[in-house]
Amino acid sequence: MFGTIGGRPQNVDAVAPLSLGIEGYHVMGMALIILGMVIFNRRG
Repeated sequence: MFGTIGGRPQNVDAVAPLSLGIEGYHVMGMALIILGMVIFNRRG
């Protein structure tokens, strides 16, 4: 979640909402991370 997102420096990602409307992008990313963690925990 911190550092680089999609290979972009974090300071570029901070400006991205102006051009990408990145709110939905971040929500989707967090959902995928949580989903992955749940699946990983279920598998053991």
